[in-house]
Amino acid sequence: MPIETVQKSLLVGFDRERRAELMGALDSLNQRYGRGTLYPAAAGVKRDWQTKFERKSARYTTQWRELPTVPC
Repeated sequence: MPIETVQKSLLVGFDRERRAELMGALDSLNQRYGRGTLYPAAAGVKRDWQTKFERKSARYTTQWRELPTVPC
């Protein structure tokens, strides 16, 4: 494959602070305008599927708000 056809990364060559700013900006735009507004071109232009978040496992080891509670 010719080097001209390989997708370049936006994050190569950035320092950690710049990378964090870029990812924050992408997350902010996706949050403001809807999930999937911005995504990497390598993910393809048309996506026929979406993740079913209601079927995901609990993240109580990393997310305080997902800790199980017991009424007393």
